[in-house]
Amino acid sequence: MNNSNDFSKEMPKDCIAFRDFLNGFSKLEHAVMVDRIADGCMVTKVTVYNWKRGLARIPALYKAKIEEIAERKIFSDVI
Repeated sequence: MNNSNDFSKEMPKDCIAFRDFLNGFSKLEHAVMVDRIADGCMVTKVTVYNWKRGLARIPALYKAKIEEIAERKIFSDVI
């Protein structure tokens, strides 16, 4: 079983960038941003949290939408 440090090393860099972006907010701002991303990408909040935890790959189309919602660059390789 992987410990959290090993898991973090295995996380895709896009998920790490997304996690770092979301962790930069207060609890309330974080919740609002997760809601906005879920609504904007038309996915569930569970999906957004799976992206944050590195449990699911973030498709390129969603990366672009997330950056549009966030009004800032988050990912290094958005198509």
